[in-house]
Amino acid sequence: LNQPASRGHVDILQLLLNHGASVNTVNNMGDTPLHDAAYRGHVDILQLLLNHGASVNTVDYKGPTPLHYAASRGHVDILQLLLNHGASVNAVDNYGHTPLLYAAYNGRVDILQLLLNLGASVNTVNKNAASEAASHGHVDILQLLLNHGASVNTVDYEGATPLHEAASQGHVDILQLLLNHGASVNTVDYEGATPLHEAASQGHVDILQLLLNHGASVNTVDYEGATPLHEAASQGHVDILQLLLNHGASVNTVDYEGATPLHEAASQGHVDILQLLLNHGASVNTVDYEGATPLHEAASQGHVDILQLLLNHAQLILAIFARN
Repeated sequence: LNQPASRGHVDILQLLLNHGASVNTVNNMGDTPLHDAAYRGHVDILQLLLNHGASVNTVDYKGPTPLHYAASRGHVDILQLLLNHGASVNAVDNYGHTPLLYAAYNGRVDILQLLLNLGASVNTVNKNAASEAASHGHVDILQLLLNHGASVNTVDYEGATPLHEAASQGHVDILQLLLNHGASVNTVDYEGATPLHEAASQGHVDILQLLLNHGASVNTVDYEGATPLHEAASQGHVDILQLLLNHGASVNTVDYEGATPLHEAASQGHVDILQLLLNHGASVNTVDYEGATPLHEAASQGHVDILQLLLNHAQLILAIFARN
């Protein structure tokens, strides 16, 4: 039955059902014909299967119901038909994802509105709809969720808020919307990272500036002791580094391994980052907890240009001390 249900062959399906085919048979993925019809958007097939007693809340091996598939694909008529036949609006798959989350992920505004009107929960655990909308840049979806009571500071299974997601993906409009609704700018995920860490790591200057304008802490540390400056230095984002330094980022801060941003730049071979840090007073001789200086890091990774720059800087410092 799965093949004709998927391909929309009503006559074939009717013939098979008339000859005793099981309406709730499953394929090797656990999908029933109702799953296939819902995914493909075949209303007539769906109605025929329901008329023959198809189970509306059946799940495949990953947990989605036919309603999940209809929400994901944006089939409003299929969704309405399933709901009319008792489909659970808050059904969760094996990962805790609801049809609302599937709709948010795929930007299905009409589906989302219909589900919300029927009482879909906006603040589910694990991965939530607001975080999905924020991550994928769906402003209209996010606005709709917030209007229906979605928590602006809700966290997913990694402890990330929608603001973390927007900062990581570089969605300025999403970030502004969340901030306008009172999102906490210095909230941390389960690794201790703030949205500022995310923006610094990914190189989103406009996001970083907006967060700083709203009071983001420039020297906040994650659970490894890394600051946003460490992230920018490691990833080689010169403009991010300059902006953080302009806002008072500590150039010689050490993480929980004793490494400074200069260690990160030396290890990764970012000459321009290294020069900028040195210009702002970075210590060339800081030793981490394994006894390594930035010079050791450069030598270990074979970065000759970094090595030369550090040696030249050290000689300059020695010459200045000698003159004094």
